[in-house]
Amino acid sequence: MHYIPGTRLIPSGNTGRQHNTISQFKSAKKKVGPFLIGKEYELWCIRKTPQETYKYTFKDLSSSNREEMIFDTMIQADEFIARVRGEDLPNYNNTDN
Repeated sequence: MHYIPGTRLIPSGNTGRQHNTISQFKSAKKKVGPFLIGKEYELWCIRKTPQETYKYTFKDLSSSNREEMIFDTMIQADEFIARVRGEDLPNYNNTDN
């Protein structure tokens, strides 16, 4: 797990995603996943579900509304958050360090 509760993110819409149609492009300009572009969110809570998945709860800091996302693995969640933040994750498998 790379990102922990308290991590903040501000989606910019610049996630490197390709758009196949005009409607996908228009909708992507306003949101990245469940997040509105330009708003600040905080990773609020991570919980393991009975289905062996992970529920990540994000809080909109301007309104205190919460967005929940389910990920199969924590790595999948970290990759999503890194993409939204425009960051690269470290290679934790590299043992040369």
